[in-house]
Amino acid sequence: MPRELIIFDVESGSATRADASVVIQSLTGSSEFFWLDIEDAGADDESFLNDSLHLNRIAVSDAIQSGEHTARYLDLGDHEFVLAHGINYKSDSDLVEIAELGVFIGSHFVVTTHKVELLTVSLLLSSVCEATENANTPHLLAYQILDAFLTHIRPTVDHMSDVADDLEEAAINNPHPAVLAGLLRLKRSALRINRAMQRQMDVLHTLATEFARKDSRVGDLFQGLLGRTTRTFEINNVLRERADSAMTIYQGSLALKQNETMKALAIIAAIFLPLSLLAGIYGMNFVNIPELELEWGYFAVVGVMVVFALTITWWVWLRPKISIWRLGSKGLYSLKVPVSQVTRKTRSGIGIIRDRKPKI
Repeated sequence: MPRELIIFDVESGSATRADASVVIQSLTGSSEFFWLDIEDAGADDESFLNDSLHLNRIAVSDAIQSGEHTARYLDLGDHEFVLAHGINYKSDSDLVEIAELGVFIGSHFVVTTHKVELLTVSLLLSSVCEATENANTPHLLAYQILDAFLTHIRPTVDHMSDVADDLEEAAINNPHPAVLAGLLRLKRSALRINRAMQRQMDVLHTLATEFARKDSRVGDLFQGLLGRTTRTFEINNVLRERADSAMTIYQGSLALKQNETMKALAIIAAIFLPLSLLAGIYGMNFVNIPELELEWGYFAVVGVMVVFALTITWWVWLRPKISIWRLGSKGLYSLKVPVSQVTRKTRSGIGIIRDRKPKI
């Protein structure tokens, strides 16, 4: 159960790593506060948080126990508790995994708890002691932690947007079952992020309101974080809609592909049906068939069959080209306005302006 402890000196602005045994002593220092990070907390850590730091037992239980908990903010009198949701970058799953971060904020401490190793916390812990300017209040430090934790949701959403582009193109060009599986994973991941962030924005709004009363600077920072999180939430909602649209495109492309297969079979049947008809007629065992006595009868029938086959094949090949020629291929596929048309309209507009007579 890894523990990381960093003590901040407000007067000097320095931050140093320390042993967890000096936590209680650091509480007495008027110019110091500490950040204690606990990963995969156990019974000993729970007892330490309850008995030594006197944190709320219910909040500690929610922060430590496994399972999915609702994002929330609690004002517990002498300390505050924030439960936030982010991305678990250490997961090997094909779906996006949500990670929870519990943040306890007191007058002389910030305690973070999480069940899995969080990339955000690891980066902050490794860089905070090297920073030239560190947070000078626990609330400002809590903002830095939550800002990094929630901001790291955006790269995942951006990556999902890139995957959505590839899936949409594959749904059109190659409607394979693997594409459908990818679309389902994209939709489920977007739903997970949506469920995690929906309640979280309410929490950020509460934090911006509550912290603004204590420190207007921190309140403004949380208001900015709320705006960034809202934009990420909106992009994620667009991803959900794109996943639904891509699934519709996939079904349409699959139906079109099946139609092409049926069309090919129908063309083959259309070519050989007249030939089968002629072969069936002249394959009958009647004695009095007039053409049987003709010397050139065989060649005539074969010639008619060849003409039938070539005519139908030519018509099947030419008909789509005739349709495109009638519609106009450029008007059918291009969305770009021709330069000549723009120039013509511009010139006509200039001519109209020149022809206008000034009103007297």
